[in-house]
Amino acid sequence: MKSVPGLCVGVALGVIHVFMANYSNPLFIMPADNVSNMIITSAWHASKPKSNDLIPVFNHTPYDSPPLHFGKSFETIANLLVEHNICSEKIVSEFNISI
Repeated sequence: MKSVPGLCVGVALGVIHVFMANYSNPLFIMPADNVSNMIITSAWHASKPKSNDLIPVFNHTPYDSPPLHFGKSFETIANLLVEHNICSEKIVSEFNISI
C-alpha cells in the first residue's frame, strides 16, 4: 500500500483490518499531476545533450500546503466509506473502523 487510493480500497474491501499509525503524524500527499510533471521534466533533461558533467536533481516538496495529519485524513476516508455505504460485492470482510 503506497498510495491513498490503495488505502481506501484496502479498507473498503475489508482487506486492511489493522493499520497502526500515530494520529498526529503529518501525511504528505503529492498530487499525481505534480509527480507526472517531475517525471516528464527529468526525462526531458536526461534526453538533452550533455554540455557538462553536472547531473540535475529535481525535488518537489508539498511544504507550501497546509499540514494534513494522518489521523484526520484516515477519519475522513472512514466517514466517507460509512456515510456513502461504499463497498464491493467481493468484500473480504465487513469493515469496522476504530480511530
